[in-house]
Amino acid sequence: MTTPFSLASYDKLIGRFDECRGEEGHIRPQWAAIEHLFNQIGASGLSDRSVQIEQLVREHGLTFQFDNDKKPWQLGTVPVALEDHDWRALSSGLAQRVRVLEAVLDDLLGSQILVRDRVVPREIVWGNPHFYRAYHRLEQTGGIPTPNGAPAAARAKRLHVTAFDIVRGDNGRWWVTGDRTRAPSGLGHLLENRIVLSRALPHLHRRANVLRLAPFFESLRSHLRALSPHAAENPRVALLAPGSGSYREFEDAYLARYLGYTLVQGRDLAVRGERLNLKTLGGLLPIDVLWRHVSDQNCDPLELDPNALEGCTGLLQTIRDSNVAVVNSIGATIAEMPALLPFLGAAARKLLGEELTLPSVATYWCGDEGPCRYVLNNLDKLIVRGAYAVKEFEPLIPEQMTAEQKGELVRSIKAQPHRYVGQERLSHSLTPVWSDGKLRPWHLTLRSFQLQTADGIEVLPGGLARVSPRPELLGGSAVSGQM
Repeated sequence: MTTPFSLASYDKLIGRFDECRGEEGHIRPQWAAIEHLFNQIGASGLSDRSVQIEQLVREHGLTFQFDNDKKPWQLGTVPVALEDHDWRALSSGLAQRVRVLEAVLDDLLGSQILVRDRVVPREIVWGNPHFYRAYHRLEQTGGIPTPNGAPAAARAKRLHVTAFDIVRGDNGRWWVTGDRTRAPSGLGHLLENRIVLSRALPHLHRRANVLRLAPFFESLRSHLRALSPHAAENPRVALLAPGSGSYREFEDAYLARYLGYTLVQGRDLAVRGERLNLKTLGGLLPIDVLWRHVSDQNCDPLELDPNALEGCTGLLQTIRDSNVAVVNSIGATIAEMPALLPFLGAAARKLLGEELTLPSVATYWCGDEGPCRYVLNNLDKLIVRGAYAVKEFEPLIPEQMTAEQKGELVRSIKAQPHRYVGQERLSHSLTPVWSDGKLRPWHLTLRSFQLQTADGIEVLPGGLARVSPRPELLGGSAVSGQM
């Protein structure tokens, strides 16, 4: 006989927002289906499902790259449930943020009104080592021109696939801790997570009426096809991957296979006759749309980083000639730099006349004297990051540093303040995780995904949930749940 088991069996932390349980300890309504199943299968059943998930992960070859070592993907047994009204409000904020970043990126790579009017400091653009002159006015191409010569609506966008890392504070409010506009990772792992969990917990997926992911990927497939600059019924779409040893090696192969795209590396491509081509034994095959998962500066050694091997010589000129559509637009990395976060609200008001409904975590760019002084005086309350790139260096937590390490950090900030930002350390919400034979409350962060098309912005229903017993590990957590 199965021993009764409840999600309420773990110790709820007082004063912290718990995704599963309310202030009085009761199970939130959206978790009812999960609670019902776990009560039926008991603790032993949950342990069995955990083992089954590990087996499925191995069978499916789900891996991730960490410190140059390929490791099995870790998938949590307990999914994360959000209330429908809460998710609709969150989706609206996510969609608005895409529009804001699209407008900001288009301005920074174009007329630069934000810089001219000092809404955005010129130093974070012109002094940014990741901003190449070739990005400026490099229009996003794609989409068949209309008869009157005007570009199709699909051509006007630079950001097609975006992701945001979001956390919920103790007051229940959502905050964005980072934007991913270059080539966001996680879509492939999210999709495979859903498949594995639906096999391990099939009754839960039917009972809980989980929203399907397939429509989002169908929209993605249709959108990339529509971006083709040539009138073709079946345009050739290729996914450009960094190659073997990349942290996203599994995901790139998985997405290419799932969507039916050709998986390519830089050495597989060649520009001939003003067209981007795939090299094959039978000759060159023209590529119409390139979904690139390599860094901006590595896309074209002729005009960007001359030492890069991941891209294709001449790619930027084929974009200017409107002979290939590249997703996301090269230069999109500028929109995700942490130094932009303090100025995003003012930029939204300037360009769109709107207030950000989904705020960014409090961020202080040290290139300004006042914010720099605040960072230096409050190091133990903050996280220190690189100003110009998400992965410029690993986030630093001064509170956990020795006095010598902290002193060295202070000297580095004072020597080159423009290279650093300080960010508030948020209290992540908690969610139950099955670990070592019992439920424990772990910290949660979500990665959302959005698709911007000619018809609007589609937010993927759900996201990639990452959990950890220590919130500072969530930036690169290998343990994943599923919304």
